[in-house]
Order: sequence, then structure tokens, then C-alpha cells
Amino acid sequence: MPLTERVSNRTVHLTNGNCITDVDHIVFGTGYSWTLPFLPTVPVRNNRVPDLYQHVVWQKDPTLLFVGAVAAGLTFKVFEWQSVLAARLLAGRATLPSAEVMQKWEADRVKARGDGVKFTLLFPDFEDYFETLRRLAGEGVEGKGRKLPKFRREWVRAFFEGLERRKAMWRRLNLKSRAALNTETIHKEVARL
Repeated sequence: MPLTERVSNRTVHLTNGNCITDVDHIVFGTGYSWTLPFLPTVPVRNNRVPDLYQHVVWQKDPTLLFVGAVAAGLTFKVFEWQSVLAARLLAGRATLPSAEVMQKWEADRVKARGDGVKFTLLFPDFEDYFETLRRLAGEGVEGKGRKLPKFRREWVRAFFEGLERRKAMWRRLNLKSRAALNTETIHKEVARL
């Protein structure tokens, strides 16, 4: 599907020159919903996977590990750290706490954050989460795997500075698009006179 170039009235103009006319609604899908049709025994509830310890380890089968089951903020760094923990667990070089401790972690988090998307949100507790993953992964063996450094607060500062730059860029682009649409509308109105 070609990209949308612009929208005027009920017509969507595409970058390949085609138009879609008589459009009633445009729905922007800016988030995602969890589905795991390839893992029918793993439930999804309220847009999260229940029984995931530290958003990584499925408690019912600790060899089933998830990377990326978190919401917003420092995502790629989080994925890296989750991957190190997952690799160490699979290699037998890291151990998990007892089932009771893992269940308590989830119950406490549900109580504090709710049983939905906020459960997976790491903000504002980035440092606690990174340090927990680092502790669980352990130091590793020299020459075998990534040694996770201590959490650094400048990661969060840099993330939010980048976020503000992206938001400013989108505001500029939106203003430019609105101005172009307004100019187009004015030209059409003048042409009708």
C-alpha cells in the first residue's frame, strides 16, 4: 500500500498518484495489542501476558522467555538486558528465585499498577528494573557473554531529551501540514468564486 500524501475533505491522496474517495473515517493504529496465536497455552489478559516474572520468564515454564513484553521507555536497552538474562537462564548460568517469590512479585505489581497495560510500564522505576535484571543475570563468566553495567540515570535523561526532540519535530510537521491544507482550501474557495 502506498503512503498517504495528504487528505482533503473526504479524499485520501496517495504517494503513487491514486486517490481513495468518499472516506468516512481514518483510524490511526498507534499502539498494539498482544496476541500469541502461535502459543495457544499462553494466555493474554488485559493486553499483557500473566505469569511473566520480571516481564521475561513465564512462571509455568521457565524455559519460555519473553523479550520486549514491556511498555514504553528505554525499550532497546531493556530488550538487551532482558536478552542477557534470558541467555544466561537458558545456558544454566543464572538462577531464578522461588516460585513463591516470583508469584509475589506479580501480585505486588498488579496491586500497585493494575492488571493491564500499566503493569508492563517501567516508568518511573527504570533503575530498579535494570538493577533487578542485572542482579538476576549475574556477572557472567569472563569472555562468555555481556557484562551488564550499573544503571546510569543519564540514559533516562537522554531518552527524554530525544522524546522531546521527536515531539517538537511532529509539532513542526503538523503545523506545516495544516498550513498547506489551509492554503489548498483557500485556493479552492477562490477558484469557486
